[in-house]
Amino acid sequence: MPTALAAAAFEHAEVGLLVLNPDGSVLIANETAALMLGHPTLLGTNLANHVADGSMRHLITRLRTGASTSENSHFGHNERELFLQLSVATVDGAAVIAVTIRDVTSEKHASDDAERTRRRLKRVF
Repeated sequence: MPTALAAAAFEHAEVGLLVLNPDGSVLIANETAALMLGHPTLLGTNLANHVADGSMRHLITRLRTGASTSENSHFGHNERELFLQLSVATVDGAAVIAVTIRDVTSEKHASDDAERTRRRLKRVF
């Protein structure tokens, strides 16, 4: 794949894409990731500083033990609560960590609504 095409696909992806050092420092990030995390300049920062509840630290720790995982995290973004799914995987053994961020706020709210409905119906029946 030509480099320019790959760069354009990375930059214009509808999901947030990042590449991190093993310590969590951002090497590359697309604009979608910056918008989702509410930080215009992610390069050189540690992703753990942008994710609430230490979930990125947890994911990086799990990756160091060989587990790749995906976990939902929530945090404020422009005074709006977002639920983001972070999927991480090691690349080249452990030289870098690839992170995909997807906004799952709508899915989270739909799931919560369904659970509330299930509880109401359970009380009725």
